[in-house]
Amino acid sequence: MTERIYYHDSYLTNFSAKVIKKQKDNDYFGLVFDKTAFYPTSGGQPHDQGTVNEVPIVNIVDLHNGQILHLLKKDIKEANIDCVINWSTRFDHMQQHSGQHILSQAFLKVTGATTIGFHLSSDYSTIDLDIASVSDPDLEKVEHLANCIVYENRSVDMRIIEQEDILSLDLRKKTDRSGPIRVIEIKEFDLSPCGGTHVKNTAEIGGIFVKNIEKISRGVRIEFLCGQRIIESYRNDLSFLESIAGQLCISPEEAPKRIEIQIDELKQLRKQLHTMNLHHANDVARKLCNEAFLLETIIDFQPGERDRLNNKEHFEELLRKTKVVMHLFSNETCSLKEIAQEIMKKEKFTIVLLACESKNSQIVFSGPSFINFQFILDGCFQIIGGKGGGSKTFVQAGGCNPKTLSKGLDLASNLVVDLFLKHFG
Repeated sequence: MTERIYYHDSYLTNFSAKVIKKQKDNDYFGLVFDKTAFYPTSGGQPHDQGTVNEVPIVNIVDLHNGQILHLLKKDIKEANIDCVINWSTRFDHMQQHSGQHILSQAFLKVTGATTIGFHLSSDYSTIDLDIASVSDPDLEKVEHLANCIVYENRSVDMRIIEQEDILSLDLRKKTDRSGPIRVIEIKEFDLSPCGGTHVKNTAEIGGIFVKNIEKISRGVRIEFLCGQRIIESYRNDLSFLESIAGQLCISPEEAPKRIEIQIDELKQLRKQLHTMNLHHANDVARKLCNEAFLLETIIDFQPGERDRLNNKEHFEELLRKTKVVMHLFSNETCSLKEIAQEIMKKEKFTIVLLACESKNSQIVFSGPSFINFQFILDGCFQIIGGKGGGSKTFVQAGGCNPKTLSKGLDLASNLVVDLFLKHFG
């Protein structure tokens, strides 16, 4: 079993130890020491960073047998080793983890919500609460209480409690561990079983700030920052705000109001543009409808073929009134979808086959339900390329090869004829 120095001293950054076991772990060399101050990935807290005989550590794993495995990219030949812990990373983890204990207890006292999950990463930390939502007034109370505990500079102490004494303690969360339990106590505020690294007093946390609240399946997820991370987050946010303000040639204080005004203006412009596009689509649709031709003009009937078709009266009726609009645009600013929709409003029995050769080439097919346009589009993909889909009566595709759109329209018209005849065959 590895002696865990960090249990008793989170501030130790240099120590010597003895290698008692070696093993190969994929591309890494694993070392077990007789003792270690390196914290392994555990309890939602990531492992420490540092070096062993100046070789950087890749990962630190808490094994089931009580040993701690240190993974390196390079093997260490010496049995006696010197280790250095990256203090900035260690202290950051101490700030976040100690802050989490305070924040979890603050939520419990203010809202009654229990912390059911904790995650600490390199740039953010989260706790999951078993509560449906957190109101703004409650959040304000939680942050105020948490930061009062920070500013009061309360002591943060570690105790090892024997199993028989655990039940007599008012722990914030229960533990299933057997044997002696390590407990972290924030004076007269929180008492929790924990194996992580912590500060000595709450003032070292620097401050606690809730950055985001997200609804999750089992409750809510609270993203928070402590200490130096608050300053770094503020600097980033201020930099973004100053960049936006600079582009608008205004002060940062004026940015929110100016952006609100510009968003309203943008909405109005989009409405106007949409109205203009609809008018344009209507004009184009009217022109194309005037150029439409009857479906029967593109069907080459074989002798006696029409007489052999089923439901001949209905077939002749559809043949007389079904029109075809087929057009290849070189560069159409309006959406082909809007043009097709306007055509279908004007002419119920119209087969629409449209394509555009512009940079963002597209294709749109639509028409009556007795033609399966999904089948037609699938048949054209082998020629035009691109991706798309839709319903039986309306399909569209983008990213098509503009050089093959003309052949694609010809194929589509042939498939229309085949499906039409098959419908009555």
